Amino acid sequence: IHAKSIGDHNVFEPKCYVGPDVVIGNGCIIGAGCRVTVAEKLPDQTVITGRQCVRGVALDRPPDPDDLARQCDELTAMSEIFTKEEFTSNSTEAGVYAIFEAHVPLPSKFLLLLTKDTAQTEFQISHLPPIRLVASLPQDYPSRSSPDFVLSCCWLPKKNLDRLVSELQSIWEENHCEILYIWCSFLKDQSMDLLGIVSSYDLSEKCLLEIAVSEKELDLHPTKSRGNTGTTSRSGRPFRDKAFNGSPIRGESNNNKYDYKKIERFGQNKKFGDENDFLRVRAKEKLVSQGREQLSLYQRESLKELYFYLIEYNAKKSNEEFNKNLQNCNVCFSGVSGELCKLLSCGHVTCTECLKRMCEVHIKHGTMESIVCSQENCGLEIPANLIKELVSKELFDQFDKLMLNRTLDKISNMTYCPLIHCQYPIATEGDETLAVCPNCRHAFCIFCKRAYHGIEGCRLKSDEKRELIEAYQNGGHERRLELEKRYGKKQLTELVNAAQSELWMSENSKKCPCCHINIEKNDGCNKMICRKCNANFCWMCLTRLSSLNPYLHYQDPKSRCFNLLFEGTIIQEAVDEENFSDGEEDEIIQ
Repeated sequence: IHAKSIGDHNVFEPKCYVGPDVVIGNGCIIGAGCRVTVAEKLPDQTVITGRQCVRGVALDRPPDPDDLARQCDELTAMSEIFTKEEFTSNSTEAGVYAIFEAHVPLPSKFLLLLTKDTAQTEFQISHLPPIRLVASLPQDYPSRSSPDFVLSCCWLPKKNLDRLVSELQSIWEENHCEILYIWCSFLKDQSMDLLGIVSSYDLSEKCLLEIAVSEKELDLHPTKSRGNTGTTSRSGRPFRDKAFNGSPIRGESNNNKYDYKKIERFGQNKKFGDENDFLRVRAKEKLVSQGREQLSLYQRESLKELYFYLIEYNAKKSNEEFNKNLQNCNVCFSGVSGELCKLLSCGHVTCTECLKRMCEVHIKHGTMESIVCSQENCGLEIPANLIKELVSKELFDQFDKLMLNRTLDKISNMTYCPLIHCQYPIATEGDETLAVCPNCRHAFCIFCKRAYHGIEGCRLKSDEKRELIEAYQNGGHERRLELEKRYGKKQLTELVNAAQSELWMSENSKKCPCCHINIEKNDGCNKMICRKCNANFCWMCLTRLSSLNPYLHYQDPKSRCFNLLFEGTIIQEAVDEENFSDGEEDEIIQ
């Protein structure tokens, strides 16, 4: 046989013989994988397609202008109806191609289930990867022929794709008109109902095995041919042109390994059966021996990987949908574009500016525990990666340091070097009060943070003393023993006695306004004389009085102690009724 090979289309010379006693006329073209099973002499310029050698339309027949106009109108209408993310078309010398990605709407609270053995994991999702339809429009479409198409989806098993393909073919048989919109509407709105996917989708082992086609089903030998296998489904005719030769039809939408990005056409020396000339392959490559780059056909991925890919895809699409809409900030209560807001894992929304200011304020004040969701009764902590995205590098470094210190503070045997320029974390051992910084070699007491003082008690500030005395007096037996071990029982006893003395003096004495010595008033009026410095002063207001006339302070109407010379003084009248007669009593009253 003398033949020229043009991709998957073989053009035979005059009087070439294919099969026993089968003569093919001059210029006849045989489609990929087509087998002639019946001895028959065919006329010239006949296209043979399909397994049963169905006679097609001659390639040299000029296209109908009406078909081309109807195709153009249909593609224009599709571009107006659907978004660029859903529908694109490409017109080349080889033909016209249309790509539609059907994003099926899911009901609320739709569950993605992962069933493995007896365990089941579920996750609520709102988006699934699209069902992808790639259609090639023949020249006699829509008057006579239907589009050639490939249907693919990374999460649907082959049996479900076959059902969808059969339904698309049935729709064409019923209508025989411009069919792309009807197909796309069916895939988008009715495909899930046809497949019985209502409120959940279960990724079972069986589902995975049906999605991943074994390489044994693919014929990689050039001398053999097979029928239609795999998850790629298409109409009765193969593509007759070279537009998909080794390159994607449109720009890559994403780089996920589960996305089937290419309709791959292999070299002219390979046959893949009558309808396996275009194969859907995963976008995952590996280098094999001799440095040749090959695509791993239908490489099986684990259920867990597919499950998490679908979850990641759902998160990505949910984020895109969030960014497109107007959101209400729960801090400033303003309507803000989703691109300028953050959706927290608790489901509450805060605009980026409010969240940024809140993080900056709390980091500067060291109150990291307050960096939480602002929604009432929520209190979810803002994740560190989001804080890093919002604040400057200097502030985040400060936040990171404070969070590390807070974590180390929770460790009971952890302390820090007291030197300001060091602050190195140090782990203490047992009951040892001495700590030596491994960074700067400074030795200090782990309790008072001063230079190590041996067995001598720690020196305390007044506030620390009050807290210590209160803890010692009100603490239980174990607490008191712990404090005595740390500060010494003698020092604690002295502190308690001194505190009690200071308390009594503060309640029963006042300081002289001149020499500041403590003075106790035993009796008498409010004009006092200091025994140490002989200064006259008022016991009520501690004002220093004139030595010439100290009582003027109590006689001046403008003075705040006016007529208060004996204020608070108890005058004891030593009156004994038994020792005085009535006349004497009257004399005293006078």
